[in-house]
Amino acid sequence: MAALWIAGQPGGAAGQGPEPREQVDAWRTPATVTATAASAASGASDSLDSEPQRPSIYGGSEVEPGDWAGVVAIVTTKLCTGTLVAPDLVLTAAHCFDPAPAGPVRVVFGDSVNGGSSVVSQDWGAHPEFCLPEDCGEDIRDFAYVRLPGDVPSSVAEPYLPITDQAEFDAAMRVGAELVFVGFGANEQQITGIKREVSSSLTEFTASGREFRAGGDGRDTCFGDSGGPARVRVASGEYRVAGVISRGGECG
Repeated sequence: MAALWIAGQPGGAAGQGPEPREQVDAWRTPATVTATAASAASGASDSLDSEPQRPSIYGGSEVEPGDWAGVVAIVTTKLCTGTLVAPDLVLTAAHCFDPAPAGPVRVVFGDSVNGGSSVVSQDWGAHPEFCLPEDCGEDIRDFAYVRLPGDVPSSVAEPYLPITDQAEFDAAMRVGAELVFVGFGANEQQITGIKREVSSSLTEFTASGREFRAGGDGRDTCFGDSGGPARVRVASGEYRVAGVISRGGECG
């Protein structure tokens, strides 16, 4: 996308990181989370019929085998991406479930949609105040979750922790901070279904600080990356989930 919107913590001063405000519990309960993100969902029907080819996404590359194991594919009639944030809980984007899927949700662990292991769930939910950009403009609360039928073994994937401390968010999430996006979305040839990563810089926040923008200039996400994580390195050196990929303009 030519600059994507991503969901994050509240607060936000133009040109700087978010000003400290009351901590949101949305990260702790994804059904009531608020974030900004970058790309749209991809139609899943045709693109999943055969193993995709393997070129790079916009300015990024395929992940090394087994890397980012907690980033999963969300497959309904659309293809989206999600993040394991607890042993039985996946965080993704609400618009991936609009309209609501008619059947169960398939969550795929692994480096590709067709080569991974799947878990099926019918337990999902979206932020109760989610609304489409044409109705709400900014701050659309594009968060959803999928509750898995049981805990994912640590040998398959470890959860990735979201930032839950406002001070940690404020310190890490400044304009110019490097973010890492991971997803199963389309590359330059519009081939989907392979896990890829790309890094880009944070460029701006919405007035409320609940959404932030990044990407473009050839380093971007695309259709099918929706719901995937925007990850940032915090002071400890660890990566934390800072937001959920939501929407953007033209890929790249």
